[in-house]
Amino acid sequence: MSSAVARHTSLASCGTPFEVIPNFIPDELLETRSHTVPGGMTAGGYLLYVGDLSRDKGVGILLDAYNRLAADRPPLLMVGRRTSELPDCLPAGVVVAEPWDHEKIMQAFAGAAFAVVPSIWPDPCPTVVLEAMAAGIPVVTTGMGGIADMVRDGEEGVVVPPSAPDVLATGMSLLLSDPSLRQRLGQRARGRAAGFTAGRVVPRIEAVYRDLVHAR
Repeated sequence: MSSAVARHTSLASCGTPFEVIPNFIPDELLETRSHTVPGGMTAGGYLLYVGDLSRDKGVGILLDAYNRLAADRPPLLMVGRRTSELPDCLPAGVVVAEPWDHEKIMQAFAGAAFAVVPSIWPDPCPTVVLEAMAAGIPVVTTGMGGIADMVRDGEEGVVVPPSAPDVLATGMSLLLSDPSLRQRLGQRARGRAAGFTAGRVVPRIEAVYRDLVHAR
């Protein structure tokens, strides 16, 4: 699933043969799609978070970081299941939406300036990161867990330490101030996401099973 899972289970240290094979996304997600811009927002003019609105996903850190951005910051759209951990009072510019269907989320990714995935727990292999990358936008993330296998700092996005709102705000500001950088990272993100599609990953799974059968 990810290098993080392999480390957590201590497979390498106990001498167990293993191969890291990630989760995958449908090949079709790489297709260029029209974007649906949420009401009151413009294409490329909003930031997007998708996931449960909970502490372990880093939502509190994200809100703190967003509040540190300049006064002319673009809206932050947060799409996901509300939890009791979401503050009642949100910074100006934050828009919260209940979970959308998958196609609408993909269209929202395509219209965003970049995605933010501020997880503070080692998520084994968060598909939402791959979906954002497949839409051709960079990701500002903590690189926790399996995210480290997907996003490389300065290549497909910006990687910051977890639970550090000041550094997260700096990373977000960097992309907001440089549209050409966003475009370059977004193009690289789409290219890297291609390595996580069913067409690339499923043959690896099949090869493992073939090897196991032949080894019997």
